[in-house]
Amino acid sequence: AWENAAKEAEAYRIGNVESKAALQLLTAVDGPVFEKLSDMVRTYGMNKILNHEPIADGLFNREYCAASGQLKPWAEILSNTPQSLELTLHRMEEDYKNLHVKMRKPFGSKDVEAHPVLSKFQCRDTLGLSSGL
Repeated sequence: AWENAAKEAEAYRIGNVESKAALQLLTAVDGPVFEKLSDMVRTYGMNKILNHEPIADGLFNREYCAASGQLKPWAEILSNTPQSLELTLHRMEEDYKNLHVKMRKPFGSKDVEAHPVLSKFQCRDTLGLSSGL
């Protein structure tokens, strides 16, 4: 199976990061998130609004959490939820649209990781919950 997959990847010129992104999209990204990512790519173009890296790294996967070290106690709060992903994608698109065209660059993994953290606190405030900070 891997031989055929490698041949197909070579035929379509799909690299390692692109193939990992495709795998994440097919196996771990929920439907509404997949649809919003697809819509953003249709509107702005792949590698315009975001590159394949954050998708390949699983940043849009359901229940993804990058909390480590001192942030481990916050893992539940910092894990992806449908609401936080919706806010993250909305915020990313608005940030991108509001930049001057010459200042736009695709979001990479480091850029995307900051948005969920901010969105979590925005979501908690929107719901009237105390952030505890």
